[in-house]
Amino acid sequence: MELKEKLESECEEASKQLKNPNAGQTVKRHIDLLKGYNAIRDIGLGLLGMIADTKGLRVAEVMKEYGVDLKD
Repeated sequence: MELKEKLESECEEASKQLKNPNAGQTVKRHIDLLKGYNAIRDIGLGLLGMIADTKGLRVAEVMKEYGVDLKD
């Protein structure tokens, strides 16, 4: 078996093992997941802002009080 044929065979076998071999669909799914994450994060930050306004504190102080880090 030629090297090219062997590599094509290995590539085809690896593609079969992928959950979704279509790169376009994978990218679209990741974008959709990121949009969902961002929406939830925006809601959480909005709630922290409301709590901060109610308590007369800065958002950073409320985040610290609730154990939320900027990386969360």
